[in-house]
Amino acid sequence: MWLLLVPWLAHAEVPLPSYREDMAEDAWYAMNAKVEAGLERDNLARSVDDDGTLREEAKALYREAIAWAEAYEAQVLATAGLAHLRGLAWRYLDEPAKAEEAFHQSVARDPDYAAPWSDLGELAMADGRWADAREAFTKVSELRASGEYAWLGPIRLAEVAAFQKDTTAFEQAVRDALSRGWSIRKIEGDDRWRGFYADPDMRGSVEKLVLVYGDRSLLESIAVPGG
Repeated sequence: MWLLLVPWLAHAEVPLPSYREDMAEDAWYAMNAKVEAGLERDNLARSVDDDGTLREEAKALYREAIAWAEAYEAQVLATAGLAHLRGLAWRYLDEPAKAEEAFHQSVARDPDYAAPWSDLGELAMADGRWADAREAFTKVSELRASGEYAWLGPIRLAEVAAFQKDTTAFEQAVRDALSRGWSIRKIEGDDRWRGFYADPDMRGSVEKLVLVYGDRSLLESIAVPGG
């Protein structure tokens, strides 16, 4: 039914600035609900013995959400929030290139929007594009300097440094994350940190930080069996 509404909205008068913010917020919540519906199906598929039906239903919901956002952006209002949610939907569809394109559109519309910068960093890190990852997570660190997730940028910068075997930057970024509320306990059993601890170039730094800010049980949780 929503597809019939969009052309009509496109011919409405251009809203005043005060209304644009309300429209952007309403559109974000509508799109977010669509993406979450797909994610709910995805999570259910992972928790049961799914024959592929639930996963296909999830993909269909993601594609529906993307189509809705693209139509809304083209005919009503293009926002950073909608572009970011499109990127998330593409990411859930295992389409990283399309996800990255959407995230770039999001930060182009609002360079101070931290969430798409974080997702750009995650995609770059997954590809081993360390310079791009460092740039994105530096933006996250600057934009989220306080609050509940102020540690996210620094801890991702620490992980980028660890992959590059830069012990100085790694230790500095970990301490920055700790000063912003991150807990060293978060590494317990973490596969990524298990890899850092197994790396001869990083082992000393990891051990030092864990023993200063945590305890030996944390090291045991990331130790490679037999290593």
